[in-house]
This record gives sequence, structure tokens and C-alpha cells, in this order.
Amino acid sequence: MKHAFVLILMSLLASAASAYEAFTYRDLAQKIKEKNGELTVNELLLSLPASLRRSFTLLKTSESLQEASWKYPRVLMFNDNLVLAFNTHASQKGYAALEIIDIDKNRRVFNFQEVREVTENGKPRLEFTEKTPSRCLSCHGTDPKPIWTSYLSWPKAYGSHDDFVAEDSVGETKVEFGRFPELLKTMDEPASRLKALIFPEGSKTSPYFDGGLGKRDYRFRPNMVFTKILANGNALRVNRILKSQADYQKLRAVLWLGLTYSRVDTNEDVGTPNCGDFEGSEAAKKKVEALLGRPTEIREVFGALLGYWGLSIARLIISDGDDNYSFWDGELDQKALLLALELTEAARDDAELKALVGPIGRDYAAHYDKHPGWKPIDDFRSELLLPKGAAGKSFCELLFRRIADLAN
Repeated sequence: MKHAFVLILMSLLASAASAYEAFTYRDLAQKIKEKNGELTVNELLLSLPASLRRSFTLLKTSESLQEASWKYPRVLMFNDNLVLAFNTHASQKGYAALEIIDIDKNRRVFNFQEVREVTENGKPRLEFTEKTPSRCLSCHGTDPKPIWTSYLSWPKAYGSHDDFVAEDSVGETKVEFGRFPELLKTMDEPASRLKALIFPEGSKTSPYFDGGLGKRDYRFRPNMVFTKILANGNALRVNRILKSQADYQKLRAVLWLGLTYSRVDTNEDVGTPNCGDFEGSEAAKKKVEALLGRPTEIREVFGALLGYWGLSIARLIISDGDDNYSFWDGELDQKALLLALELTEAARDDAELKALVGPIGRDYAAHYDKHPGWKPIDDFRSELLLPKGAAGKSFCELLFRRIADLAN
């Protein structure tokens, strides 16, 4: 079967599906409501589903409203619907709050909120703050998104390099290995919030990779899995933002042309369909230049189109500082995720495109089966393999024709 694009179906195996609990923001709110808010953050954490409590990463430093340290880390607990953040010592700033990110895939937004522990009539209780309070927007933006660096480096987290915390590691990960026992000892403290976590068995430095198992065992790749979840949600968010721009439908083929510059998988059988390599690319480039009113190269089309719409990479990416890696390169490339979403949506009503976009299975499911706190979102698939040769050329030729048909 020939396909210009192969969308990887990461459907969970039946056993994984039965183990997975799709715990959502609504479930969290209901759990608190059932107790009339009369419980502590610690009690709430212990009452959460096991699938959520075993899916987490630990931050040794934090620039958020919640402090963190090597000994008393900030915890990010997650599934593909929800992120919960809390720190682990009563002396730390933000200890009374459970921070929430609701990944709303229907509205394609990230909703930020807090549950705060307060004392009322001498008794602790939990109260929700307003959704997306103004104090969140100064860092997360007016159309808020998470701040998280990309594969394979997460400097603030344990497992900072490729989820690796092992005795034979070097640099920062060697330090993390040395400090990890000190962190685990804090679980003996009476009020330790780490007791709410379920550390998956099979790694000496669980939930991270200790070197004794295959790196694709996603039970011990929490930073990578978390990156995938945020990248999926952000692709939906970016798609919503782009759809709201003037001439989006008219310029959709130009957007796809710009998005072909993505590398997702370096397997020898696949590669980026560099449309600039095929006959017709020069005419397409000239048409795009006329439309956007500026000289450009095909590799620069995406950035040029964002500029035409008055958008910026900084507004779109989830990475912090000057880190653009997660939008331009790597297995978790958000451009590729966005392209997968764009093509999946458009192919529903476009017979010619549908003939070039075909789903085909691949044995990634086995890796995800080992991490029951994770499942792919339903709207589109989070990894895109781009074949070489005639199939890739057919897709580029389709884009060239669509661009040539655009009104002057």
C-alpha cells in the first residue's frame, strides 16, 4: 500500500485500555465536591486513581509559584487530560496549592486553575480559584500554554537528560543519581506527599531509566511522555489559533508546504518530503512570495506565513526562553504534530488528499502498553512518518497545484 504520509496509530492494546483510567478535571472537581471540600491536599492526592499516581516526574528546581529543591521536589502528575502540580515540604512557597492544567481537547485550550487548602472554623478545606487567574498569564501568555522544554533535555527535572538517572551516567545526571536516595528517604516523614506516588517497579531509580532496561520502556520515560502529552495538546491549540487567522482556508496549502520541513523519524525507510527538491518548487516559491509580499525560501515559508498573520514562534511553542528545539527538530517536533492534525482534518472532506494520507499500524503500541498512565489523544496521531520517493513527490505536487490555484 502506497501512502504519501503514514500516520502512526498508537492505539493501546486491550490490556492497556482496560488499565487506563481517563481521569479528567471534571472527575477531580467531583471528588472534591463529594467531600464538600473538607479534606487536605495530601488526602486528595492519596485518593486519586492509581493510573494517575504512577504517572509523574520530579522537578529539582522551579521558577513557578511553587518552590522546589533536590530533596523536596515539585511533582508534576499527569495523564493526557490533566496535569497536577504540587511541592513536597510545608516550608516551600506554594505548598497550600494544587496547581491544575486542564487539557481541554474539545475547545483546544489549556485551562489553568488552583485548588487551595485553607482553614475554616479550625478545619482544613479545599477551594477552587477562578479559572486561568491573571497571575498565570504573565508567564504562560494571554492564550496560555505550558512552559516545558523539549526532548531530550529537561534541566529542571530529575532525568534531565533523556530520563536517565544511573550510576554510570555523567554530568548532571550523575549528580541526580547521587541525590536520589536523599529524596526517597523523605518518604519516611509523616506528612510526606511522596507517599501518594506509586513508583513503577523495574528500575532502581524509578520513575526514571536506570540503564538496565530498554530505553523504549515508557514506564521509566516520564519526561518524554509528558512532553508528548503537552505537544499533542499544543498542536490542537496552535491549530485553533491558525484557523482564526484571515485567509486561513485560502492559504492552507502554503501552511502545509511550510510544515513539510519537519523531521520526526530518522528510520532509513522514511525522511522529510523536502518539497524544495521536486520539480515545480520554484514556481510554488514565487507564488508564495507574491502572496506574502516578501522574498522567501521554502524552508522559511512557515515563519514567513506566521509573520504575514502577525504571529510569532514565541506565542506558539511550549518551550521556555530561547529554546525553539521542540518546534523545529526531533521526534517530538510540534510542526510535525501540527501537520498531522492539519492533514487528518482536511482529508475528511478532500478526496484527492485522502488518497495520499493513509493510516497504517506500527508496533509502537507495545511501548505505550507499558505505561498505563498514558494513551494517545483521539483527534490525530502524535507521530508522523514522511516517506521518500514517488509518494512524497505526489504530495508535493498536490501542494504545488493548490498553491498555483490561489487567487492573486
